[in-house]
Amino acid sequence: MVPTATAPKQSRKLNLQEITSSEDLALLKAQDPFMYYSIPSVKEATLKGRDVDVSTLDHADAASSGTFHDGNVTRQTRLTFEFASHKG
Repeated sequence: MVPTATAPKQSRKLNLQEITSSEDLALLKAQDPFMYYSIPSVKEATLKGRDVDVSTLDHADAASSGTFHDGNVTRQTRLTFEFASHKG
């Protein structure tokens, strides 16, 4: 097991109105990938191999459930496990 830092207990939120350009979205992806992929339309576009249309972030995410409330996206985290074979 690899020791890692634990995330803070308070959940961070992002107001999607602050994302006004592709550059803002790219900066968010570089600075906080978990927040970037917490945006429902970003996650969906990535899974489908599509580009994210910044102009539709509010509209596309308003209908999504879970992380989007009142124009804000709540940062999500994930726990993953990796299995390695130790063949020698």
